[in-house]
Amino acid sequence: MSITGSYIVLDNWDVSGKCWTAPASFGSNIEIKLSGTNIAVTNSYFHGWTEAYHPGSDMDQAPILGATGTMSANGNIADYDVFDGSDSTCTGVFACTGGPITYNELQYFTHSVCRYMANCLNPDAPTLVHDDLFENVFESYDPSNHGGIIEATGSIPNATQTWYNLMVRNTDMGIVFNPNLNGPFRFFNVVMFNNANGSNCLALANASGSGSNPVYISNVTFDNTNQYDSTTCIINLARGGAPAAYQGTITIQNGHWIGYGGSGCIPSNLIGSASGVNIVDAGNEVCQSESVANGQGYTRSNYYQPASANGATYHSGGDLSSSCATYSSDSGLCNGTTGGVTDSAKDGNTAALYIPSPPSRGTSWDAGAYQFGASDNAPSPPTGLAAVVQ
Repeated sequence: MSITGSYIVLDNWDVSGKCWTAPASFGSNIEIKLSGTNIAVTNSYFHGWTEAYHPGSDMDQAPILGATGTMSANGNIADYDVFDGSDSTCTGVFACTGGPITYNELQYFTHSVCRYMANCLNPDAPTLVHDDLFENVFESYDPSNHGGIIEATGSIPNATQTWYNLMVRNTDMGIVFNPNLNGPFRFFNVVMFNNANGSNCLALANASGSGSNPVYISNVTFDNTNQYDSTTCIINLARGGAPAAYQGTITIQNGHWIGYGGSGCIPSNLIGSASGVNIVDAGNEVCQSESVANGQGYTRSNYYQPASANGATYHSGGDLSSSCATYSSDSGLCNGTTGGVTDSAKDGNTAALYIPSPPSRGTSWDAGAYQFGASDNAPSPPTGLAAVVQ
C-alpha cells in the first residue's frame, strides 16, 4: 500500500501476512509506504510477517512503515500502534525478522509497542519518542541486517529531540539508543534493564557539522546487569561509525544507577570518554548495588518501584518542576507517565496497550524512573473494516 499526500489518517487497521520470499530493491518491500507530510498511522496492529533467508547486501530489512529518502520535519506519526512479531519468526538472538518500523518517514513515534522484531526505528530517529515499550528485540538471522532499537545516521537540521516515558527491556541488539544530534536532546523518565551491547546503551553523536548540542538526562533508571553479556550499559560519547563524536554539555540529575558500583553521584564507569565534552552532575543521583536495590523493591518483577517509603529514590530527587514546560509540551517531566505503554503478555500473545494513571510523586520529585502496571489482555483486532476509495 502506498499513501501519497498530506493530512491523511490511517486508523484501526490489522495488517498481517506479508511475506518477503526473495531479495528486493529497497523501497519495494514495504507494507505501507508513506510519501507525504502530516500522515498519521494510529490504533493499528502489524504482525504475522515472514522473511526468507537470503544473506548479502540486498537491503531487504522488511520495513513496515516508511520509504527511502532523507528524514525531514514531515509531521508523520505512528501513535497507539502495536508492531509485534511474536506470531512471526522471532524466537531469540539471530532468529528474528521484521523491521525497521520506519525508514526515515516518521517524525513522531508515540504510545506504541515494538516487540519481537529485528529492528525498531532507524536509520533516522524520530524527533519525538514517548510513552513507548521496546522489548524482546533481537538481531536478525539475516546477516545483511543491522539491528537497533533507535538508531540515527542523520537528523533533521536544528531539531530538538525529546525521548521520554520509555521502557526498554530484554533486548540483544547492536544498538540500543543512538540519537544523532542536530540540536538539544532531552531524555527522561526512562527505564532500561536486561539490554545487551552496553557500549551502545545510549550512544551519543553529533550530526556532521552541527557543533555542540546540549544533552539533558533526568529521572532515568538503568539496571546494568543483563542475561546476554557482561558489558556495562554506558553513555557512549565516541561510538565508531557515527557521523561525528559527541561534543557539548551533558547535564544529569535524579538518575537511579543500579549495579554500577560506587556510591553517591554518577558512577565513574557510566560515561565513556571523549574530548570536548562537559559532564555536569546536577545532583540527586542514587547509586546502588544490585542486591541493595533488589532488597528495596527495585526489581524487574516490581517494575523498579520502591517497595516502601524507605526506598532510596523516595522523595530524594531534586525538584525539576520549573523545567516541565521546557522539557515537553505535556509537562511529562513533572507528571510522570501520562499515557504509558506496558506489557507483560506471554510469548505468542500480542502486546497490550495499557494506559495507567499518573503516579503520585509526593511533594518533591523522586529520583529514578518507574515502570508502571501491566496487563495480560491482548487488544482485540479491529472488526467490521471497510475501505472507501474516492
